[in-house]
Amino acid sequence: MNFREHIKVLTRTLREHDPSEFSSIWLLKYAPTTYRFIRKNVRTEIDQIDWDQVTAALPRRYQKRWMRYRRTARTPYEDRDELEMVLGKYRDNLYVFIASSSSEEEQLRHKIAVALVRLSQRGNGLATKELVHLLRFTVDDWIDRHFSLRRWRGAESEIDGAIEGCIRRYRYTGTFFGYLFKTLEYSAYGLKPFHSLDDFLPGTDRRRAEVVGRDPESGETRVYGKIAVIR
Repeated sequence: MNFREHIKVLTRTLREHDPSEFSSIWLLKYAPTTYRFIRKNVRTEIDQIDWDQVTAALPRRYQKRWMRYRRTARTPYEDRDELEMVLGKYRDNLYVFIASSSSEEEQLRHKIAVALVRLSQRGNGLATKELVHLLRFTVDDWIDRHFSLRRWRGAESEIDGAIEGCIRRYRYTGTFFGYLFKTLEYSAYGLKPFHSLDDFLPGTDRRRAEVVGRDPESGETRVYGKIAVIR
């Protein structure tokens, strides 16, 4: 049996027992053959069981029920060799963080990101720094293209911290990039609106720079002239 066939077995087993949550121990008890296959054949770059690959292949309703071991605080460390085990495999594909033009490239981007997320969650600070650096290309592009993220333009200094928070908290449900986008979107509501002088005024063909200036006497920023609203 191959990976897909074992996932079908696992899905069928989950449907039959309908557990409120399940883990590797549950899997060993109710689908031992599938567990042994996964333990032997589904491994990460640092030779751990790749539960992300397993859960991603399951129907979404079961992804939410997956429970790994209780996460404990890890002692921070820096291991360049461990990081290179992941980056070395994907070195020629890191462009997907700058531009992903197909669903296959988006899936690859997710796979690389999650591999680095797990290293970061183990405590490898170098993995955290590398992933934040890569994700900034994607996030900066999102901010330019999505109105719901526009307020992050005035809070660039806080973006890295928001990304690190997503790296720490991400578990197994859905894609990492979907989780990152939604987190940034919801967080943007709490940020002050940022307006560029190059932006067009609402309902007009005039830019803010055309009507906003500094009063030479008071030093205050003022709006000059009338704004013609286009109906």
